[in-house]
Amino acid sequence: MTADILMSQVVPANDKYLKTVKGLVNKFLKSKPEKIDLLSFAHYCVEEIRPTISNSSWLSYRYQIDQCFNNEEMRKALSVKGVNPKRSNYEAAFTRAKQLNAEKLATIERYCATSPSLYATPLQLCLRATLLTGLRPNEWLRCQLESLDEIKFLRVSNTVKGESEGHKLTERRIPLTHLNDEQMSELVDWLVLCESNDYERLISGVKAFLKQICQREFAHDRKRIQLYSARHQFAANLKATGLEKSLIAKLLGHATEEMQTQHYGRTLHGHALPFDSALAERLNSL
Repeated sequence: MTADILMSQVVPANDKYLKTVKGLVNKFLKSKPEKIDLLSFAHYCVEEIRPTISNSSWLSYRYQIDQCFNNEEMRKALSVKGVNPKRSNYEAAFTRAKQLNAEKLATIERYCATSPSLYATPLQLCLRATLLTGLRPNEWLRCQLESLDEIKFLRVSNTVKGESEGHKLTERRIPLTHLNDEQMSELVDWLVLCESNDYERLISGVKAFLKQICQREFAHDRKRIQLYSARHQFAANLKATGLEKSLIAKLLGHATEEMQTQHYGRTLHGHALPFDSALAERLNSL
C-alpha cells in the first residue's frame, strides 16, 4: 500500500506542504493501520506523533495537514484535547514522582485488571521488571539474560556512557538472585514481549496507558508516576538495603555517585531487598 490513497485527496491549491504531510502519511502506513482513511490518519497523528514533538511543532504539523486536506472531520480530530506535547527532559524530570510505593502500584494493577486495553498486561510487566532491575525504558532491547556458575544476571548496555575510576562504563550486570520464581517468570515474559514486538510502539502505548491511569486515579498528585518512577524506587530499595554508594551507581548505570545520591530515590521511600552485594560487585568487576 502506498501513500497515494491519502495523498490523492490533497487540495491542489495547497500542495506546498506536501513533503511534510507525505512523510507523516508514510509513518502512518508503516504502523500497519487497520483502516486507511483520513480520520484514521488524523487519530494516528494525535496518538503517536503529537506526544513525541513540541507544542510548536505540533501546531505546525496540524496547520499543514489542515491546509492539505481541508477536511472538517479531520480538523476536529486533530483539535482533540488531553494529549500533551513533548516536554523538555528538565520539565519531565521535575514533574516525575521519584517513588512507586506498594499502594500506588496496587491501584495501577487494579485498574489494569478491569481494563480492556491491550497495554494492561505489558504495563504491569514493565513496572514489575523495572522495580526489580532499575532499567531505563530505552534499555530493554539492550540487555540479555545470562548466567555464570548457574547464577542468573541481566547484562545491560548502558544508554548513558561515562567513566568512573578510569573505567569506561559501557555495560553493567544486575544479579537476579533477589527474584523469586514468579518474578523471574514475569521478567522473562517482559523481555520476550519487548523482543517480539515493535518496541517503540509497545513502550509508547505502555507510557500512554500509564498516563491515562494516573490522570484518573491520581489526578490531584503534584508529581506524576512514570516508568522512570519504578527505576527511582529500585534505587531507593538498594539504598534501604544498605549497599555502598559506588555499587548503587554501577547498578543504575551512573558514572558517578552524585547522580544517585542527589537525584534518585530516597532511602526512606525504599524497602530492603534480599540483594547479594558481594555477587553484584563480583559480576561488575568482570
